[in-house]
Order: sequence, then C-alpha cells, then structure tokens
Amino acid sequence: MVEWGEDKAEQLAEDRLHLTLTRERGGDVDLANPDVGVREVRVIGHGPRWSDVTLDAN
Repeated sequence: MVEWGEDKAEQLAEDRLHLTLTRERGGDVDLANPDVGVREVRVIGHGPRWSDVTLDAN
C-alpha cells in the first residue's frame, strides 16, 4: 500500500486498488483512545486485473 494521496501513485501500475478511509468529523476526539470511532473503507479496483472482480463487504 502506498499512502501518497490521489494523483501520485496512479502512474506506478495500471492494475491497482484505490482505498479511501473516512471517519466521522466533528465532535470530540478522545486522544487517549484514538482507536474508538467508526471508520469506513471504500475499495475501487482499477485496470484489467480488477475488471472481473466483485469487491463487496460480505
């Protein structure tokens, strides 16, 4: 996995997975326990390797 942000790693490989991680914004963040909270992961396949692959949460 490369954490360079969009428009940086696309040139490395035609076949790749684009992962987007998000979490709720606002409210108080417990810095003593940063693992608390809901995060959502979105996965999008790019290139021929992923064209026939179904990515679902199940």
